[in-house]
Amino acid sequence: MAKKPVAKTPPAPTYPVNPVLEAAVIAHAEEDTPRLVYANW
Repeated sequence: MAKKPVAKTPPAPTYPVNPVLEAAVIAHAEEDTPRLVYANW
């Protein structure tokens, strides 16, 4: 009987993560500044 393949978890992101900037982007979705700051971070 063949073994069922085990589902692998996706790898963690390799890019830097900043939850404060991400929260600012979400909180001020109508503004460009938080997104531009995050993009340049």
